[in-house]
Amino acid sequence: MNDFIVQLKRKHELLLNVLELTRAQGELIKNDNTDALLSNIGKRQVLIDELDGIQAELPDKETLRENSDCLQLITVVNGVLNEIQAQDKMNEEAALERMDYYREQIKKTNDGRRTVAGYDALKPGEAQGSYINKNK
Repeated sequence: MNDFIVQLKRKHELLLNVLELTRAQGELIKNDNTDALLSNIGKRQVLIDELDGIQAELPDKETLRENSDCLQLITVVNGVLNEIQAQDKMNEEAALERMDYYREQIKKTNDGRRTVAGYDALKPGEAQGSYINKNK
């Protein structure tokens, strides 16, 4: 049972590292630091892979619940998992907001290109125009 306690403690430690990286992702998204965000995601994935290995070695929950120390650690680990999940949700919302912002910027750029292309296509003496309905 001591091996399981050691594994649960290691799992807790790794989850705290994942939580730290997850919290940092929010700032990286807000600051538009894509390179650092990708690096952060890579580090987080390495930790998650290690966590998967630990989880695979642990016995079923019923066996762990027989020991009060294990049960206590499981409760702590579940608390950290809930924090990670909540932070992930906030990060996802922030990322979706950034995507919407960039989607709008791309739309404006494309509208501008169509307008310029319409005026560039004019032959001398021809009067043409291009109308873009901004309300759509």
